[in-house]
Amino acid sequence: MIERVSSHFRYTEEYVLDHSFEWLKRKCLQADRERYERRKMLSDETMRGTVAAISAALGGKHAEKALLPEYEEVTQQEHKQAESKDEWVTGQWWKQKPRK
Repeated sequence: MIERVSSHFRYTEEYVLDHSFEWLKRKCLQADRERYERRKMLSDETMRGTVAAISAALGGKHAEKALLPEYEEVTQQEHKQAESKDEWVTGQWWKQKPRK
């Protein structure tokens, strides 16, 4: 713990040893939290960069929506395609759809 705190905050080991165990424990938790937040930020930046590159390659501002459409949009499109192929009125199998 002493080495981790001293290397993360760039303290000397003597400075760290001059403090209480509770202080050391608190600084260790703070160092862990800061490392986690830094990794998360790098991950988010990488993901945003990847999405921006894909969007630019596909020539649109929001090409990620074309790659990953909303669930509701997909189900509506599938439902419309099923209706256009179906000759019968849904729920009334004995009646044909009116011709256009």
